[in-house]
Amino acid sequence: MTEITPIADETLEVLKKIPTQTLIDGLWVKGWPSTYVKRAKPLQLGLVKCWL
Repeated sequence: MTEITPIADETLEVLKKIPTQTLIDGLWVKGWPSTYVKRAKPLQLGLVKCWL
């Protein structure tokens, strides 16, 4: 198993300021796997599932 290099605190501080959707879109552009989870259910009643 390969070891994962920890992310620097400075990098995490920058990433915290970027909206989640922007990060997801950036990962998509870079060719990362989709964040879609097949058969995912909402965490609370009344929430809508996101079908991509």
